[in-house]
Amino acid sequence: MSLMAMRPTFRLQLRGELNVVQQRLHEVLKRPTWKERGQIFGDYAEFHVSEAEQRYWSPHLAIHLEPLNPEQQIEYRHTDGAKLASAEGNLAARNAATNEQAETGTANTLLVGRFAPRQNVWMLVWIVYLAMGFIVFFALVYAGVQYWMNATPWALSVGLGAVVCILTLHLVSMIGQGWSSDQMHELRARLDELLRETGLELSEAN
Repeated sequence: MSLMAMRPTFRLQLRGELNVVQQRLHEVLKRPTWKERGQIFGDYAEFHVSEAEQRYWSPHLAIHLEPLNPEQQIEYRHTDGAKLASAEGNLAARNAATNEQAETGTANTLLVGRFAPRQNVWMLVWIVYLAMGFIVFFALVYAGVQYWMNATPWALSVGLGAVVCILTLHLVSMIGQGWSSDQMHELRARLDELLRETGLELSEAN
């Protein structure tokens, strides 16, 4: 995982069926010590920096769970994850199945973690990117018409200005992300702590 990517992403393979992993995460996150530290919604969870420590570029960590078993992946995608992730059944029996899978060393659930800016910041970044992209596109079209009419293609300067704006925003984003790398490490450590409390074994995929 590179912390200098726009949205650094990592993957973990967990030993346990999706519904078991989800259930254990729910159980831990319902504890008082985790009340303000993380939230889970089905097969999706989020971890945020506390309000007192938030900066403009402060990240949040979003994790998504999905099965590794090909047959379960088909069912998962067909039902949008709802049926498989919240399947009812005897928890003890499912935990026993998970323990048996752990003994054989098989990983059944994929956890995808992604760091990103807060939603309002990320939305603003994409609005600027899209606006500048449209300006570049229409500037190129207009400059092409100007060139075809043997006029000075001054619209190219407008497109170049938009490209410079995109590159500047990207650079500022990278600088802001670098300033918040300590918070990304903090959120990742929080996820590792959560997984230890669930008792789920894992191996990093990439």
